[in-house]
Amino acid sequence: MRRSFMAQAAKAKPLSETARAAQAIRGRVKWSEKLRHDHRLLAALEKLMRQLGPAGARVPVQNVAKVVPFVGVLIGAGMNSAVLGGVAADAQRYCQTRFLCERYGLPLPAALATDEDDDPATQAP
Repeated sequence: MRRSFMAQAAKAKPLSETARAAQAIRGRVKWSEKLRHDHRLLAALEKLMRQLGPAGARVPVQNVAKVVPFVGVLIGAGMNSAVLGGVAADAQRYCQTRFLCERYGLPLPAALATDEDDDPATQAP
């Protein structure tokens, strides 16, 4: 469980950068080089939207501002999916290990034993 919570911490920085970019672009009407330089996410979204739109068309700041929250959702959902997959894999390995320990009368590895009831070696026969 500790490892899965550590993985959750990895999404804090990208989400905070997305929130900062959303805050910086809110209410703006014009692009500036400082805005593009300070928030690479906004510059990347502008470039992407320019490539997807008609050739030579400019991308208004308001259009990019509408897309930023979706980027945050995608980051959060992607990280949550990865963490959930890791937790599921860890749970499966734990159950397999516990099953094999019980089947062959082996003690549960110390890293997996959380209390006296989990360790088959300490249980009375």
